[in-house]
Amino acid sequence: MPQSTIQTRIRQHPKFAETVSKSTRMAILLSFIVLIPYYTFMMITAYRPTILALPISERSIITVGWPVGEVLVIGAWLTTGFHNGMAIAGDYMSAATLLGLISLVYAKGVDNFIYTVSFFVGWPILLFLIAERLRNLGTFTFADIVLYRLDQNRIRTFAAFGSLTVVCFL
Repeated sequence: MPQSTIQTRIRQHPKFAETVSKSTRMAILLSFIVLIPYYTFMMITAYRPTILALPISERSIITVGWPVGEVLVIGAWLTTGFHNGMAIAGDYMSAATLLGLISLVYAKGVDNFIYTVSFFVGWPILLFLIAERLRNLGTFTFADIVLYRLDQNRIRTFAAFGSLTVVCFL
């Protein structure tokens, strides 16, 4: 049975829409569960640091900030792949735009500011054009698409060297 037929049958099943709705609600709930304590901790750290400096008991050297920070770190370990994907996308957009393109404007002049604007305009367009195809293939990265079409061992080696080159020299 072709993959598209199976996907169509799954999507038409009544429980599929229910599952998607429940997972969306759960993702939103988990986002709030993680973000509210994190931002509360940041605000307390910034505006009322003396609260975190209070000892847990009279003779203790451990302060309130230590267990609170530990809970936040453990909570960060429990985040889902969606949250990690959003973080990676945010890091990419922010680092590429604010570091690389701003340095281009500094080095070459204000006329190159158009590159900064076009990057922000082009990123969502590219995302909308490619995301559906990635989802239909069941892949998440460009390397996965290439692996689907070509020899896996050679492409994985090439992708690893390409990634290491970018990380080491840029």
